[in-house]
Amino acid sequence: MSLKLQPRERQVLDLLSTGSAMKQIADKLGVGISACSNYILRARERNGLKTGWQLLARYVREQSLAEYMKGRS
Repeated sequence: MSLKLQPRERQVLDLLSTGSAMKQIADKLGVGISACSNYILRARERNGLKTGWQLLARYVREQSLAEYMKGRS
């Protein structure tokens, strides 16, 4: 089952997965840190996950699998 993400949530997770800090992400996207936290919170709740770390881990796993499958076709 694939994560259900809005485009902005995906942007935040992309940047988090590369090691960016919340302040850096907020600056890059032109929003506040609280907005970034809210994107993560909403994505986490929508996908039935308990923590932001679970969301990030699942996101990274899905991205890795997608890259692997792309390389096999």
